Amino acid sequence: MKKLFQFVAPGLILGLGMLATTMSFASVKIVKETGIKTCKTCHTTGKELNDAGKCFKDKKDLKACSIAAPAAPAK
Repeated sequence: MKKLFQFVAPGLILGLGMLATTMSFASVKIVKETGIKTCKTCHTTGKELNDAGKCFKDKKDLKACSIAAPAAPAK
């Protein structure tokens, strides 16, 4: 039983960590299009969109929705 736990526990922790990571950031497509990485920019909770998210869904333009584009990284 102890050997089973040695393999299952780390796998479970790793799996839950990966799941949490994918849930906390925007989809790859949206990140590439906008550069915005946090879900809370457009979502309230879960998949529900806030006003900014609804606007972006309709217009596909950050400026038209008063969503600030992320600052360019300093060089």
